[in-house]
Amino acid sequence: MGGRPKDGRRLFATVLIDLLTLSRIPLAAVFCALSLAGESLASRVALFALIALSDLFDGRLARRLAVQSALGAILDVTADLFFVTTAITTLCMLGLLPWWLPCVALLMFVEFVITSLAARRQRGERAMLWYDRVGRAVAVALYVMPLGALVLHSVLRDSAYVAVIGVSCAVVTVLAFASAALRVKKVLTSS
Repeated sequence: MGGRPKDGRRLFATVLIDLLTLSRIPLAAVFCALSLAGESLASRVALFALIALSDLFDGRLARRLAVQSALGAILDVTADLFFVTTAITTLCMLGLLPWWLPCVALLMFVEFVITSLAARRQRGERAMLWYDRVGRAVAVALYVMPLGALVLHSVLRDSAYVAVIGVSCAVVTVLAFASAALRVKKVLTSS
């Protein structure tokens, strides 16, 4: 099935993939509602898996069918941001994550967009968004943080949970700021 689809099929594939991407927004809302309602860990883990699979497959399908677009990239990052910030904020409300973690996610997103646009303008690159390894690792860590918090909270004693989550969140925060500093430095020294 590989290769580039014809125009009508290309549009259809693009729309379906964008809808798959956007499905993460209502799924994130359901994940948060289930968490606030104290629903079973299994239901929240299953929903998290569905959200993660949609994130995995939308990009792979777009690349395989050669229908990647700037809009698709923006929708993907926006859907990820919505999931990460709402899920982390919900778990903050439940006392499972520190209050400052959603701020880190939002600041990282703002920095990512600004430095991506600056790099694109400076270098005349075609890529809409500019990814770096540290930033990507932080994004993945923030993405799985809600699942990790839920699972760890169910298996660890309170003091052990607080220690593990505290260290994890601190490491993610330090790496987020390191990524931001490196990206800003690279943009400033490239001009």
